[in-house]
Amino acid sequence: MTEPRWNDAPPPGNGSRVGRLDNGKNTSPPLPPAHHNAPPGTSDAAARWIAPYTGPMRERVYAFIRDRGPLGATDDEGEATLGMKPQSYTPRRGELAKAGRIVMTGDKRPTASGCKAAVWIASEHAEPSTDPTEGGDA
Repeated sequence: MTEPRWNDAPPPGNGSRVGRLDNGKNTSPPLPPAHHNAPPGTSDAAARWIAPYTGPMRERVYAFIRDRGPLGATDDEGEATLGMKPQSYTPRRGELAKAGRIVMTGDKRPTASGCKAAVWIASEHAEPSTDPTEGGDA
């Protein structure tokens, strides 16, 4: 009996074929993200190298999102406008979200590849929550 063949190629549009059995062109099952396969110590070395730059990069990302006002920005838009790689932009946006400086709107917009992406706005542009579980006046 032959092993099943998996399609882990980039999706043609909507991602509906990722991880599905294929016609035999790809014999490998899907792999975890590449960072899990990095040689030991490379992520730590990269983190040490980038550390002095993360503050200014984070502020550039924040200023971009804040200046977009209620329209906000997707990661794809920020990466393209600021000329940053996803490996630099996304962690900085994540740090801003964790610090509460930006929030997801719940809206989605298409990326350059046609996929839908979350829209982020500065907290100052977010509408106050009416959810009593979030500490609002209820």
